[in-house]
Amino acid sequence: MGGDSYSDCQLSVIKVVIPLPHATRGVGSGIVNSLTSHAEKMEESRESPADHGFYMPAEWEPHAQSWIGWPERQDNWRHSALPAQRVFVDVAKAISVFEPVVCASSAQWENARKQLPEEIRVAEMSMNDSWFRDSGPTVVDTSRV
Repeated sequence: MGGDSYSDCQLSVIKVVIPLPHATRGVGSGIVNSLTSHAEKMEESRESPADHGFYMPAEWEPHAQSWIGWPERQDNWRHSALPAQRVFVDVAKAISVFEPVVCASSAQWENARKQLPEEIRVAEMSMNDSWFRDSGPTVVDTSRV
């Protein structure tokens, strides 16, 4: 584990907007750039992702790693999100026993990095909230094609 290599995963991204002020911390621009041309072709054709063999796995299906969003929005969390952050650290540790974990943060990368164990990767990226299935990147599968 470690690093920003996704060579062992088959990922396709429909469209992702991830400002990366610190690319060495984030998921890196390489993965987005390498997948952009396919997304542009799909946008031009007006076909659906399913027409191109994309499938969005359900939350409970087998996966290679878990992504979580760091709770940091003070308008969403009581007490500046500190109690939630302690719980998220415990949840991330529990998940990391079974699979790699990536924790995304848009505004508190250093805070998340300090609180999470070293084996949990922290990525700096835009997000709306810690409900990552709703506001994080969408990972789709093309292995059924």
